[in-house]
Amino acid sequence: MNRPRHMCDGELPYDGYGAAVEFCDEDAEGRLWVGNGEHASQVNHCPYCGFRAWSPVKLERRSA
Repeated sequence: MNRPRHMCDGELPYDGYGAAVEFCDEDAEGRLWVGNGEHASQVNHCPYCGFRAWSPVKLERRSA
């Protein structure tokens, strides 16, 4: 990858025991991950600045 990786962090409003999202980081495959140092989830857009992931989330269908 010859472009800079996306990275945002900061304080977002939260309720309860602490922030679920403290950063948004792009990996080498162009996926965006938000997390808090303990848990992380893949997202399509950065919650801080709106940056769109180069590789969007691939949703898997679950049977009921």
